[in-house]
Amino acid sequence: MIKRVIILIGIWLLWGCQDVERPEKPDNLIPQEKMVDILVDTYLGAAAQSVAIREVRQNGIKLDSFLYAKHQVDSTQFVQSNAYYSSQLDTYIEITEAVEQKLNAMKVVADSVYIAERDSIQNRGRRNTPPQNTNESEEPTEKNVQLIQSVESDDS
Repeated sequence: MIKRVIILIGIWLLWGCQDVERPEKPDNLIPQEKMVDILVDTYLGAAAQSVAIREVRQNGIKLDSFLYAKHQVDSTQFVQSNAYYSSQLDTYIEITEAVEQKLNAMKVVADSVYIAERDSIQNRGRRNTPPQNTNESEEPTEKNVQLIQSVESDDS
C-alpha cells in the first residue's frame, strides 16, 4: 500500500514538473527604446493617478488608452511585447534599469525647478540680505547634467 502511494506521488510530481512555455517573439514586437518610454509614462500615470484619483475618475480619464494612443500601440501589442520581454530576463532588466534612469533624471529636473522656485520665493522677502549657503549643491554634478540633457533630448 505504501509503495502505491509513493508511486502515485512520484507520478504526480513528474506530471507537475512540466516544461514552462515561454512566449514566442511577437511579429509586432515593440522595440526596447519605445517600451522604455511606454513604461516611463505608465509609472508617471500611475503616480499621477494615485495623487489625484478623484479628478481622474470625475473626468473619465483612461490613462491606459491615452498611453496606447500616444505611443501608437494597442493593448494586445503591449501585453504580448511585455510578456516576451519579461521572459527574457537580461533584456527586461536592461529595460527596467533604463526606465529607472529616466525617472531619476526627471526627478533631478523636477527637484531643480522646485529648489529654484522655493529659493526665488524665499528671496523675495530678503532682497537686502546676502544669500545664505544651503545644503543643496549649487553646482550640478556631471552625471546630473548628462541625465538632464538626455531627458531634454527625449522630449524633443
